Amino acid sequence: MTVPATEGPVDPSARLRAATRARVALGRAGDALPTAELLAAHAAARDAVHAPLDVDAVVEELRGLGLEVPTATSAAHDRAEYLQRPDLGRRLSGADDLAPGEYDVAFVVADGLSPLAVHRHAAPLLRQVLARLEGWRIAPVVVATQARVAAGDEIGAALGNEALVVLVGERPGMSSTDSPART
Repeated sequence: MTVPATEGPVDPSARLRAATRARVALGRAGDALPTAELLAAHAAARDAVHAPLDVDAVVEELRGLGLEVPTATSAAHDRAEYLQRPDLGRRLSGADDLAPGEYDVAFVVADGLSPLAVHRHAAPLLRQVLARLEGWRIAPVVVATQARVAAGDEIGAALGNEALVVLVGERPGMSSTDSPART
């Protein structure tokens, strides 16, 4: 392989940075990241946690996949209470149109600690998964706000399904503010 001639020193990390959104080769300050990089990552993670879920946009995107999409809310009244009281995010206070049926599997899309992850990854992930479940009886996909994984237990009980998959916005870390939704 012939490497084209370049002017100046070659940055060996440039190709890797161009191929990923991961934070690669950010520099060092002693045994840690430079302060500016650390503060920027912290701010982005904090913003991701506090961002509201655009329920209408998520519901519309999921309906675009041909899905019935009811909504549910946890017992937390707002984002601040949800973040301070994890127990309230595990219980439902309201659910629209959750009726039991003969379902093989139900999916819950919960905002969790990264609504940004839900916005970016939930519909594309569901599109891929549902394409592989031909012949399965799929329950309506429930979008749950201020919800943690355990809220799926009440939703699954209300729907009467055989299996439940909860896609939740993963807690953002210092390296990623939109970790893919996980089960």
